[in-house]
Amino acid sequence: YSGTVTSKQGKEATFLLPILPGTEGYGALTFDNGESTKTVAGEGKWTIVRDGDFIIATFTPEAGYTGSAPTPQTYLLADAGGKTSEGRLTLLYK
Repeated sequence: YSGTVTSKQGKEATFLLPILPGTEGYGALTFDNGESTKTVAGEGKWTIVRDGDFIIATFTPEAGYTGSAPTPQTYLLADAGGKTSEGRLTLLYK
């Protein structure tokens, strides 16, 4: 469930990750802060949702962000029984 995307600096970037077979019953999808959004001061805002058979994560940089890459983010996909699968999102700028 980990993914790396390369994007132009200062542009919004989207990750599209397929749900792996055997984890279709998983429901709750959050970042390590327990929310589906996460703001990283000085970098920008991350969002994550599940859409059918895909996990869609987006990074929107703050105005003027000029870093070489935002901090990679960990997310959790959990089922009703508490079983979780962890992934990591890494964005690289060209």
